[in-house]
Amino acid sequence: MPLPDLFDLTGKTALVTGAGQGLGAEMAGALADAGAQVALVDRDASGLAETAAALDGTEVFSLLADVTDPQAMEDAVSQTVARFGALDIVIPNAGISEAQPGLLHEMPREDWERVTSVNLDGVYNTIRPALGQMMAQGG
Repeated sequence: MPLPDLFDLTGKTALVTGAGQGLGAEMAGALADAGAQVALVDRDASGLAETAAALDGTEVFSLLADVTDPQAMEDAVSQTVARFGALDIVIPNAGISEAQPGLLHEMPREDWERVTSVNLDGVYNTIRPALGQMMAQGG
């Protein structure tokens, strides 16, 4: 069986955070290639525009949002469902590293809190409303 047949996502809707660059943009592209409609979420408007342009021909929806804001992620899920009618796949990809790589015991508390806010809380803020929607859909 050809690979595209194994991963046919036609009629499915995906939401990808951190979609403005790097792995998020690549995952959004792979989902689109497999036939999914994709909601792109990032806090970088220019990155979102670049990813959306690269997915020309795919049904995409770009949402400017920060994963550290629970209400913004509730809104992103709601807007995705309003636009596409459902939410089937969520990729909570947004992540950062500290500005100045170094030893953990030398890292300022503020840097640690920013990293965990995006990398941990951001996953929770994304998955929580997405899971509620998916469960309501019977998924």
